[in-house]
Amino acid sequence: MSRPDLVAAAREAGDAGFDVLITCAFNYDAHSSDFDKLGRIPVLKARMNADLHMTDDLKNTGKGNLFVIFGEPDIDILDAEDNRIQVKINGVDVFHPNTGEVKSDNADGIACWFIDTDYNEESFFVRHAYFLGANDPYKALKTTLKAEIDKEAWDSLNIDLSRPFDRPASGRIAVKVINHLGDESLSNIGYNAVKADIQCNRTYQRRDKPMARADHIKALLQSHSQGDDQRFYSVAMQVAALEARQGHGKLAQELRDLIDQAKKRKNTRQTSPIPIGRPRGELSDLLTVTYPKLRLSDMVLEDTLAQQIKKVIREQRHGAQLLSHGLSPARKLLLIGPPGNGKTMSASVLAAELGYPLFQIRLDGLLTKYMGETAAKLRQIFDAAIQTRGVYFFDEFDAIGSNRGMINDVGEIRRILNSFLIMIEQDDSHSLIIAATNHPGILDHALFRRFDDVLQYDLPDPSLTAALLKAKLSHLTADMSWPRLAELANGLSYAEITRAVQEALKYMLINKESNVTEKTVEKMLAERQNLRARLFQN
Repeated sequence: MSRPDLVAAAREAGDAGFDVLITCAFNYDAHSSDFDKLGRIPVLKARMNADLHMTDDLKNTGKGNLFVIFGEPDIDILDAEDNRIQVKINGVDVFHPNTGEVKSDNADGIACWFIDTDYNEESFFVRHAYFLGANDPYKALKTTLKAEIDKEAWDSLNIDLSRPFDRPASGRIAVKVINHLGDESLSNIGYNAVKADIQCNRTYQRRDKPMARADHIKALLQSHSQGDDQRFYSVAMQVAALEARQGHGKLAQELRDLIDQAKKRKNTRQTSPIPIGRPRGELSDLLTVTYPKLRLSDMVLEDTLAQQIKKVIREQRHGAQLLSHGLSPARKLLLIGPPGNGKTMSASVLAAELGYPLFQIRLDGLLTKYMGETAAKLRQIFDAAIQTRGVYFFDEFDAIGSNRGMINDVGEIRRILNSFLIMIEQDDSHSLIIAATNHPGILDHALFRRFDDVLQYDLPDPSLTAALLKAKLSHLTADMSWPRLAELANGLSYAEITRAVQEALKYMLINKESNVTEKTVEKMLAERQNLRARLFQN
């Protein structure tokens, strides 16, 4: 099974309202080894034994291991001399379907184990090979080969502690184990985990105490503060394993039970599909996340524009139904029009109405002077849109979407636009991608067909201006001529009118007046008109 298969299945599970996806396959490709979650949906991978193809032949022989869930190997990373490391294999967990039990086998349950000391995450190269097993495997090997085996050579391979090797240049190692039924399991370990495990084992060797080590406690606090649940559970399981090795089996089992209960509560909790509280790592320099509370009823919009926004919200809320009929809800929107007329507010309203986080793209973090780096960062943003459903908002979009034929066109900007065109064309996430610009005339024409809908924002007409003033001031004034004030505000944007209203409210509070007078509003609107005239004159 490939990674795209898992992604497609997880999306379907999410749309159907399931809490978890369990997949069964005879094998998984290398790229799917680290794929364990899509949005709020955990993905559990079960590997089926090839004997399932031979059910009729094996069902009566007792030799067919027809179904198995073979856990990752329990290993320790140890520090060795000359800044090298070693791997110790402790055993592996195996689920027995006949009894429903999970048994933690020791090294005797492993027939052989291998190490790729510099794993590239694509191909597993056997660089170390060792052979274990119960029932005198040395004797069994001699009998099978019908020959004498060098006992000293065999003893060098019949071990659960590897020979020392250099730290991985790739930053990862991988350990593969095979049991006596031929089932395989691979553990892919990153460099940070290698270092953490080494630190934990240094502490274990230094102090023979049964309780959790300082390194574990620091790692638990750090992962909790960062909201990294997977790392938190991983360190907690290390603590449980350490207690088990110390002979504190009851405490170790209690810790495992608590971890399992915490995972179940997290997976069944009814929350919005937001797996992260804030972008972490490199994404924190590219995205700013907010959780807007504005609603569509808080906006004063022209009827056609309001209907367009309502249509997007309606299609998103019926997304599963549309997808089941081969149709896609509108989710790629281009907002155009002069500044201060509701484009950014519309992105906030869409996020609030749909219960999504609003991720605003930070152009200062996206655009760099190094060739190819901006395109790579764009790819991170579109990957994030797949992993975390939300509203992704590109404001001032003309910075990356300007026409490729312009006189001042720069080669790198052209490459960025080409990358964006490809990525938005290929994007099949469930997130909303919204771009906004005050200058639609300089956008590249190829962009317009990439968006599902284009929303036009204009200056408010007198009726909309009167509605906006009334919505902001009607509860704080006795009597006003809304049409006359609307005429005075002619040519101002929604933002400018709102600013004038705020100035009138501040004037009322500072001067301890009981309400806002028409004269005060008239004065503030006139100030905005004067400011606008000076700006446009310059």
